[in-house]
Amino acid sequence: MKTALLAALLCVPARAAAPETAAPAFKPECVLAAVAGRKGVVLDPARPLPMVLFASSIPVSRYREAAKEQLGGMEVDTVLNMYVVKTDEIYIQDAAANYGRFGRTIDDSVAHEFGHYLQVVYDKADVANDANDSLESEAVALQTWFREVGAAALPESCRR
Repeated sequence: MKTALLAALLCVPARAAAPETAAPAFKPECVLAAVAGRKGVVLDPARPLPMVLFASSIPVSRYREAAKEQLGGMEVDTVLNMYVVKTDEIYIQDAAANYGRFGRTIDDSVAHEFGHYLQVVYDKADVANDANDSLESEAVALQTWFREVGAAALPESCRR
């Protein structure tokens, strides 16, 4: 009996180890305030922050359902970094392997998506109709600024 049980256990495929995740260093409200300041946007204190959701903590189906319209019906099997207008949520891929290359951080990805949030909510931009990629270019510039300058200027109280 023990031999049969041991043989059965040896035949069960091992679960793949969960990928290592990157943890943000800063509170989202501080990242948003920094990006808004850079953009010259005065935040409405009565407006709640969009929820920031990390890929490792949600099922892909939640992201897929929320982002379906914005993705034009495209089926995805992973969470992409995105501000989803319809649900007022920011989705962030937090696999550590995505960061570190080129000096990127998870916090600058959050800054990028907050850039899109500010474009939609405060500038009334339509990210779905960014024919010349000007909105994406601005979000990349905000992300780069945050990585190179903005993060270092945040006070210690902004650290998680």
